[in-house]
Amino acid sequence: MLIKNRKGFLKIAEAATAILIIMGALLIGLRSNNSQNQQDLSEMARDILSELAKDNNLRNLILTNSNVPYQVASFVDARMPNYLSYEIVSCEVNEACGQTSYITGDVYSAERIISSDLDIPLPSSPNFIKPKKLRLFIWIEEK
Repeated sequence: MLIKNRKGFLKIAEAATAILIIMGALLIGLRSNNSQNQQDLSEMARDILSELAKDNNLRNLILTNSNVPYQVASFVDARMPNYLSYEIVSCEVNEACGQTSYITGDVYSAERIISSDLDIPLPSSPNFIKPKKLRLFIWIEEK
């Protein structure tokens, strides 16, 4: 009689363990599914800024203007998907570049130092062009 009670307890313990294993697998599956749906927009911002830095014409436009030139904004706009909004800001290297208006929600950003070509005169010359910091903010526009 004592043996029958022990077998019943073991069956209940096995069933509870099996349920816990199945629930754990489901939770892990749901968690990994959610993390795959989220994009890393800061990586996209770094890639766009890297492409921008490789273009000599755009780089020279950035260095010679105090604001972001129209050509640079259209370059970024052409590479940005329709469902994303962005703002690009240019400032001195030692300054903090921030957004002009703050958005609620997740905002991703990346920055890049843009400097001149090697054939530009040395810093001691009057024609020296200082490097600039370019910062790109990206967010998903909520409707």
